[in-house]
Amino acid sequence: MLRKLLPRIFWRNLCKLVKGVRILHQQTITAEELCKCRELLNDATLEFEEIYYARDADRLHLVRPCIHALWHGPDEIFFRGALISITQWTMERLIGDLVAELRQHSKPYANLSQRAFLRCQVNALFALCPLLNPNHKPDSELPRGAEVIGDEYVLLRALDNCPWPVSQDEASAFHDFFAETEPGIVDAAARDTYMLKVRRWDRLQLPNGQVVKSAWKENNRPLMSLRLGLRIRRCVKFTDDGETHMGEVRYFAQVGQARRTVALVSVFGPRDEDLYADSYETVDLRPYRGDEALRVIDAKSIKAVVGMIPDEVDDDLDPTTDYQHFHLGREYAVVEKMGFDGGILVGDRDPEGEVEE
Repeated sequence: MLRKLLPRIFWRNLCKLVKGVRILHQQTITAEELCKCRELLNDATLEFEEIYYARDADRLHLVRPCIHALWHGPDEIFFRGALISITQWTMERLIGDLVAELRQHSKPYANLSQRAFLRCQVNALFALCPLLNPNHKPDSELPRGAEVIGDEYVLLRALDNCPWPVSQDEASAFHDFFAETEPGIVDAAARDTYMLKVRRWDRLQLPNGQVVKSAWKENNRPLMSLRLGLRIRRCVKFTDDGETHMGEVRYFAQVGQARRTVALVSVFGPRDEDLYADSYETVDLRPYRGDEALRVIDAKSIKAVVGMIPDEVDDDLDPTTDYQHFHLGREYAVVEKMGFDGGILVGDRDPEGEVEE
């Protein structure tokens, strides 16, 4: 983590910039967040000028114009809306798409206007009837063996051929889940001796297009084969009892009389609140608790895939032989995919989700 490499003044300045830019790239921004963003970016840009070039006009040519542009971001959102919908990236992409459709060199601007008008009409039709979109994938085009569970959540294989008995720690977690959701099928006094068999599913596709994997299959590969952890996709952000948590998915299953789709997760511990506040809410550090914090949750409570990056790398760890990936007691920082909600606006899907077993 950079906080252990950079002097404190530089690290805190970077945290202010990161927090402010994250807010700017949200699709939905509240008035409170916008005021906070403006305060952070005003302070961060002023500090940047002071600590990097002492606000010396003779050094102004060494500073990128984008630093000054950060001053104006929050104000532009107030007048024009979320910048994620009107930034240069989306506009340049649209211009490139429309220009690529031009086939006549005469009256290029009139031609371009007509292509834009036609695009608006086509997009309106796709919004009214998604089946008209050639890129729309109906349920029949899902991978072999996939099972739609509703609300745009889809279970994806691998799948156990038959039910397998779970460990006692896992069975206790299922017992707690049934005691809350279907109390009639379990004995409250038999938690420590409860036994259960389940058929495990490996993956779950989320409504935003991301695909969650599970430790059941990912633990069959050493850390090195997962690109030093950058492609571990079994850590998720989910909600439970109105609170947001981070967890490692062990596997998915369909259980109970109602055949509810659930996920067995190992919930990461509470974040380091002092560090979170000191970093202006950019560093969310949580301890891994392994089997000590197993919990069964509704699969539809999973909101997104997140990365869990180790706070410190153990020099004694050999990535070619490490099949566990996460280690008890060590701390991991939460990394979310910034701007992914903007990808939903243009129908993009997470490219990691296209990789099948």
